[in-house]
Amino acid sequence: MDIQLIKNAEESKYIPLAGELLLQTQNDESIFSNRFRSKKMFLLNASTNERFEIGAGIKKYLFGEISYASKDPNYIYFVSLEEETAESFWVILYKYQFDNDEISKSYKFSMNKSDIEDRLLIFAIDGNYLLIEQIDRKTSKFKRIILHETNQDRDIPIENSLVGVLGVERIIPISGNNCVVKLGASKTFEQFKNDNKKKDILISSYALVDEADVVDEFETNEQITPETEIIGIVNIRQFISENSLNGANVSMERLDVAKKDSTFPYIKITEGKVVYSKFSAEYHSEKIVFYDYENDVKQVRLNNDVYKSTDLSYTYIINDTPYMISRAKTQTTMLNLNNQKIEAKFGADVYVKFVENDLLVLSRKKHKIPFFNEGSNYIEVVRFPDIHTKVFTTKADYKYCISTGNNLLIFTL
Repeated sequence: MDIQLIKNAEESKYIPLAGELLLQTQNDESIFSNRFRSKKMFLLNASTNERFEIGAGIKKYLFGEISYASKDPNYIYFVSLEEETAESFWVILYKYQFDNDEISKSYKFSMNKSDIEDRLLIFAIDGNYLLIEQIDRKTSKFKRIILHETNQDRDIPIENSLVGVLGVERIIPISGNNCVVKLGASKTFEQFKNDNKKKDILISSYALVDEADVVDEFETNEQITPETEIIGIVNIRQFISENSLNGANVSMERLDVAKKDSTFPYIKITEGKVVYSKFSAEYHSEKIVFYDYENDVKQVRLNNDVYKSTDLSYTYIINDTPYMISRAKTQTTMLNLNNQKIEAKFGADVYVKFVENDLLVLSRKKHKIPFFNEGSNYIEVVRFPDIHTKVFTTKADYKYCISTGNNLLIFTL
């Protein structure tokens, strides 16, 4: 994997698309409603550094969070905003097609200006269906869920379907039409009652446990409420088609369910596994699940004494082994969850910023004279487990990383 340094990243924002393609945005001149600055948008090839502008002449804004249900879509969506009335505005979705360089207007809907700070999720199911959700910024509850078919220019009623009741929080493509979906809004620690009495689990932290010991089974006849959260694997086209029939019966391989006193703080796919966390307010514990979807193998580990979000375990799979990276005041450690041994330690001046396969991106502050100057920030890349040999280093302030598969892009301030 090639490592590339992209300097002065505060002047642009980069969003990964398909393969080596990135969407690069830069500030333009217009400002909408005194809040959102318009953007110029470019398609950038990370391998060749070639780029070209898309949608020139259309005022574009980074409004809403656009996700794709395909790993390699041959199109992208972008958003334009226009005034409607003194109290409302138009949200206009455009689609840019890679293969023919064409731009088309896919959907236009109205929002109240009083809701302009709400969270807007836009899921591109394929080139035809769009799932759009408006979430209240304060309560995190779904205000509106729209399933739109662009070819027929029609909204499909789904209020009585599983998606209509719970809403979709994440869609993560696996391969082909198969995706991991997270239904229902994740709860915050503040939403759980502080007077929950802790029940003890007589299993030590990070021990490998039988799933039946810690998972609440979800009965098929049990009522689904707006507080329910579900993680499952679906054929996304079939899933959307079944929900468009406005029924509760949908095809899904359910991996887990969170009820009133539990939630899924995070979910991701790494190294061919679905990795997610399930927090129980009743037990003040966290279940860390590694699901190998190709071989249908699930491993579960526990993290006890979880009372706040910083107590959660953020896990990574390196060389097919699960690790937990923990930050304390004096050091950062990497715990091998298979053998329960700490296999790497970093000093207090080192922060692990990004993990990609066996590459660790570190931010380190170095002082010429210890304790007598502010020091300088360095970015270092090491290959685990040989953490003392640097494969890349530069003097810079770290901002973020993007992996395209062939390239590791490090963005600096």
